[in-house]
Amino acid sequence: MGSNEKISMKIDLYATLMVGYFFVACIAFVYLELSKSLEGYIMLMILMIVAQISYYLGKTGALIVGMIVDFVYCTYKFYLSFTKGVVLDNKIFYWIIIVPLTALLISTIAELILEMQVKISELEEKNKKIIMMDESTGIKNGSAFINEMPIYMNLHKRYKMPITLVMVRLKYSDKLASIVGEDLFKEVIRKCSEVLGETLRYEDGKYLIDKKTFAYILICDEEGALVVKNRMKEAVRDIKVGKEKLYKNLNVEVQIGGFTQDEQVKDPMSFINLAEKELEYDV
Repeated sequence: MGSNEKISMKIDLYATLMVGYFFVACIAFVYLELSKSLEGYIMLMILMIVAQISYYLGKTGALIVGMIVDFVYCTYKFYLSFTKGVVLDNKIFYWIIIVPLTALLISTIAELILEMQVKISELEEKNKKIIMMDESTGIKNGSAFINEMPIYMNLHKRYKMPITLVMVRLKYSDKLASIVGEDLFKEVIRKCSEVLGETLRYEDGKYLIDKKTFAYILICDEEGALVVKNRMKEAVRDIKVGKEKLYKNLNVEVQIGGFTQDEQVKDPMSFINLAEKELEYDV
């Protein structure tokens, strides 16, 4: 049984216990006729406040709050007993017991829920690292790029196959996103991915390594890559940002740089750096 299942079972158990606990507490409240006095309603209100506070404080803080309430309540009751001769009855023990017990129960459930939330967040982060596909474009992401690049590089080393890394970056992407909004910007990225992909062959590697940069691993030499880059430039010119008149004068502009693998390439990161340097020459 996994840790998440254990936590889930504990939450279910404590939730069931809480329902039963408050059921018994309500029966005792009626049986002891606490509803016949204003004090009973005041203490009930304080109990609900303690329960709400305990949800956020954790066990230690919740027990401290519960003990403080008990101390103040007992001090008040003893004060009335000594100064006004009020008789102390068994009803006082109801509040002495139920206040810290409620604080402990609620804080325990809160800690289990928080632990479950942390586990879920950790799983989501792990899934993001494991998932190799970008949802918006349908092409592989940066994680897949790093994993698969050595495979292409080994093809060059073993079989002398020409490998060229082409980087395509959207110019003014941050400004464009702020103007058109996040949703429309994602649509622009999706459209760019589509038209750029149409200029490539099936066996070429296609990746979106961040929100504004595409990477393509081509099995061709420098001359072949130049032909592909020209095709990409032509394809991107036809992309329109949106149908609205507000955006009719906004066009998508890209920088394209590529580097063909040679002795300068020692590892995937050096290959990426060399290709990114070529982007600087495309202004």
